[in-house]
Amino acid sequence: MEFYCMLRQILKIIRLLGLRRAARMKKYHEQGLAYVRGYTATCCWWTLLNQGFLDRLAETGPLDWREYAQKQQWDEHVLEGIIEYLDGIGLLIRHNSQVDLCEAGKILLAEPRGMMELLWAYEPCFSNLAEMLTGQKKYGRELDRRITYVGLGSGRLCEQLP
Repeated sequence: MEFYCMLRQILKIIRLLGLRRAARMKKYHEQGLAYVRGYTATCCWWTLLNQGFLDRLAETGPLDWREYAQKQQWDEHVLEGIIEYLDGIGLLIRHNSQVDLCEAGKILLAEPRGMMELLWAYEPCFSNLAEMLTGQKKYGRELDRRITYVGLGSGRLCEQLP
């Protein structure tokens, strides 16, 4: 039934826009989606990484995320949304209330972790680029990097060099 609803929507769009324009819009949408997904995935990954959730998964294996959210006094709906998204892009495996790292998630948590931590260190700068560009904020005065994460990320990256 769901397939037929989707097919009806596709046909409606084609009738409305024409096949050529609909195909071009789909192509451009897909190109932009890669960047949006990267940003969204990074924000979700940072959240679970910085809260210790991913390290817990790496240490213990599968866990009941609802139970974990209750123990941590987290909003279950927010955690569920993050887990659902990361499951959808293949970084976590979710089955009902159980969640675990999949192979891609394990790799991201291990090797490029230093890059993720270093990027988190500079996130305040990226979030305020427009303000820095227009002179409303100055680096070093109104905003700064997260120095602890500069050290953590740099240290992890150096560990991988040899």
